[in-house]
Amino acid sequence: ENMDTLNFKQISQSASLNLNHIIKANKQRSQNINLNLSVQDAADIQNGTLWKGNGSRFYNSNLAYTMLLIPRQISISGAFNLSYNTIGRNEYLTWGPTLGLNSKLFDKKATAGFTTSYNTSASDGQQQGQVLNLRANAGYLFLKKHNLNLNAIHQTRWTPRGNTSNLTATVGYNYSF
Repeated sequence: ENMDTLNFKQISQSASLNLNHIIKANKQRSQNINLNLSVQDAADIQNGTLWKGNGSRFYNSNLAYTMLLIPRQISISGAFNLSYNTIGRNEYLTWGPTLGLNSKLFDKKATAGFTTSYNTSASDGQQQGQVLNLRANAGYLFLKKHNLNLNAIHQTRWTPRGNTSNLTATVGYNYSF
């Protein structure tokens, strides 16, 4: 006797493509561009029937440019992210840019960086929210095996239900054996 009355299966397919092109590389400067595309499709089979309307499809893409100024140990990056998703009969779109600057200082004993990103999202054509992230990081290596680091993230979120803002900071110590 079959005690399970639910005959349910989920089918998932995915594909991704990553292209990286080195624009320039010499002793002074390295530049590259990266394109990442991915898609995932999921559907349900219930009692032998395929229900595509209950499934989901995710399209994600990212285009990024990075330049490393080698003698100064400074990295500059910019990116653009785009996601389009369908879940059931609903459509979601999220997109936004990211900018970052990182550097090694004091004979590579210290690192410092700042990154900012902004994303906006919509559901079925209606604005759902916006998010602004500001990230800062710093680290210091001393006595060859000890590392102190500080990371801080400030996030501001605007939604139709209201606005929120928060700050998260972490301090860490690492010892390498």
